[in-house]
Amino acid sequence: MRVPSFSISFVIVPLAMNTRTAIEALFPAGKKSENTASLTFSEIYGGVVMNNLSGLTILLAIVYTKDLPWGFSAEVLTVLVVCAIVGILGYSSSKYPFSTCILAFLLYPISLGLFIYDKLVLHWN
Repeated sequence: MRVPSFSISFVIVPLAMNTRTAIEALFPAGKKSENTASLTFSEIYGGVVMNNLSGLTILLAIVYTKDLPWGFSAEVLTVLVVCAIVGILGYSSSKYPFSTCILAFLLYPISLGLFIYDKLVLHWN
């Protein structure tokens, strides 16, 4: 059985790399004060934005320096939309209510849906 490269790079690797961090943040956050939980989620949001932007920068640098053909419009749009939403959430408040956390977790399936929409409906490369 052959696993598509999309599934490996956008589903399996992010889940494998971030599951431990998410579990460590969620279980203790329920037992601590609201301020501590808010700081924990702030740390997660910062990590998500920095990981995505650094990965995007590396991708763009490789494509530019090697003069490769561009075929990443859907991926870049998806990363930028998620980073913008998380950035706005992080900038708008110093304390994060639980509803913000739910929205942040829902961004993962939303981003996959946006990517699939870009690829299948808009036919972006």
